[in-house]
Amino acid sequence: MNLLRVLAAWQTADFTSVLNTELQRLDKSNLPLQQGLTVSNRVADTNISFMLLNVKETEQALLLTVMVFYDGLEAGDCCADDPTPVCEQPEQCTVKLTIHKPNGEAEISLLPEDE
Repeated sequence: MNLLRVLAAWQTADFTSVLNTELQRLDKSNLPLQQGLTVSNRVADTNISFMLLNVKETEQALLLTVMVFYDGLEAGDCCADDPTPVCEQPEQCTVKLTIHKPNGEAEISLLPEDE
């Protein structure tokens, strides 16, 4: 995945806005959402949002810590009368996003809850 626009916006007033826009454009399969589930058993096909928690710059990359907010699904656990209801549950996880200089190639990984 490439986040060159985010890298280009670094140290500008638009950085957070560009980051959010570019993360919204990513296919959800690029994000470790399934691994980050805590109260449901699969990721819902709903909107996701992001909150930048921390940025560190090195000579080689930007290292970002980002909170991801999304919904998960808990199938078959919402109503005693209906054997197959599907209920959305709010979920969140924290990810480490590494954007390499100068090409903007990016890697994303799930951070443990206690970090």
